[in-house]
Amino acid sequence: MKNYYFPKIEKFTLKNGLVVFWIPRKEVNHIHMDAVLKTGSREEPSELSGISHFLEHLFLFSPTMSFPTLDKISNFRSQVGGWVNALTYFEKIVLEGDFPIKNLSKALTLFKENLFYLKFNSEIFKAEKARIIQEIGGEKDDPIFEIGNLLTENQTKEKDSAFRRVLGDKKSVKEMKFNDLKKYYKKVFNPLNTILIVSGPASIAKSLKSKLLKNWGSIENKYETFPKIRRTSFVNFSKKHFQKKDLQEVYFTLSFPINKVSIKKEYELLRLLMYVLDFSEKSIIDNIERKGLAYYINKEYLLLPNKCLFDFYGHTENISKLKEILSYLKDNLINNNLKSLTPSLFKRAKQKYLLFYLMDLEKEEDISNYIQDGVLISKKSIDFKKQFKEIKNISFNDIKKFMDKVFIKENMNVITMSKHKSIDLKYLL
Repeated sequence: MKNYYFPKIEKFTLKNGLVVFWIPRKEVNHIHMDAVLKTGSREEPSELSGISHFLEHLFLFSPTMSFPTLDKISNFRSQVGGWVNALTYFEKIVLEGDFPIKNLSKALTLFKENLFYLKFNSEIFKAEKARIIQEIGGEKDDPIFEIGNLLTENQTKEKDSAFRRVLGDKKSVKEMKFNDLKKYYKKVFNPLNTILIVSGPASIAKSLKSKLLKNWGSIENKYETFPKIRRTSFVNFSKKHFQKKDLQEVYFTLSFPINKVSIKKEYELLRLLMYVLDFSEKSIIDNIERKGLAYYINKEYLLLPNKCLFDFYGHTENISKLKEILSYLKDNLINNNLKSLTPSLFKRAKQKYLLFYLMDLEKEEDISNYIQDGVLISKKSIDFKKQFKEIKNISFNDIKKFMDKVFIKENMNVITMSKHKSIDLKYLL
C-alpha cells in the first residue's frame, strides 16, 4: 500500500453552491477538467424527451455572451488549445476538456461561458435539431443500440421511466421549440446543480482557487428547484420478441432485475462481478466466445437507488446458436451451479480489477469518472485508499453469495430481435 499512488482530493464549495474537486497530480504538463450537471435524460419533461442531449450539442456548437458569434467562439477555442467534448447520460450532462497549463485562465473562461452563458441562436437551433434527428435515426438503425433501448423500455414498470432514451425520440425533438430549450437551460444550468473536477500539477493549486473564487464564484443562482427524478422499478416480463425484417443475425439480451441493492455495500461487488464474468480463463463470457457461439457478447448494469438491472447482450448467427448461448448462461449463472467460478479464477479476476483500479488512478479522465460516481451515486467523495482495501477484502464466498442474489431464475428475462416472427425459448424460462 505504501508504494501505491492514491490522489489526495480536495473538495471545496464556492459561495454560490458550486462544488469543486481539485486533484493534484505529479509531473503532468496539462490540466483536465470535467464539469458535471447533475441533470440528465431521467429528469426531462415527457414532452421534451431529448432536451438534455440537445443542450449537450449547444456546448460545442453555440456562441456565448462574451463570444457572441461562431467566429469569435471558434477563435477563442483555438487560443485555449487542447480538446473539448460533451456527453449526456441518464443522470448527468458532462462537459470535459484537456488543456495546456499556461492556458488555465482561458480554459476556465471557456467552460464558464459554455455552461452558464450560452447565447441561443435560432439558426443553430434549427441546424442542431436536424443533426439530432439524424443521430436518433442512426441509433435506431444499429441493432445493438436498439435492443438495449428495448430492454430498458420493457424492463421498467413505470410508463414514464427514468431510463428513457438519452438521445430523445424524433417526435419530441421535432416538436421542441426554441423557447423550450432556453427555459429548460435556465432551470438546470445552475451552480447549485454543478460539479467541477479539475486535475493538474500541484503547483497550480493556489492559482486555480484564486481564479475560481474570482470568476466562477460570481455566477448567480437564479433558480433553486430542479426537475424531479423519475421513479423507476423493474418488472418481470419473461420474454419478448421484436421482428426486424432486414436482420441477418439474431440479437438478444438476457437480463436480471435486482431489488434491495445497497449501493454503499454492494457497488464494488457489482464492479468486481464484471471482471469475474469475462476474465480470460474459461470464464462465462470467454467460453461463449471460444466456442464461436456469438459474434459479440457483453454485459453491463444500470444502477438506481436500491435497484439494479444486470444484463448480457449481443448477437449471433441463428436461433440454434442463440439457444446454446442462453442455455449456457442459464446453466452457469443460476441453479446454484456457477460452474465457471472457482477460487483460482476469482483470485485472478480480483487481481486484475485491483491492477486496473490503480492504473485508473493515474488517468485524469478515469479519476473524474470515479468522483462523478461517488457524488452522483453515493452522495459523497471517494476515499480511494479505503475503497482499495475494501476491494482487497472481498472474498470468494462474498462474490458467490452476491451472484446467487443477482442471477435468480424467476427474475430472468429474454429479449430477442430478428427477421423471424417469433422465437420459441419457453424451455429456457
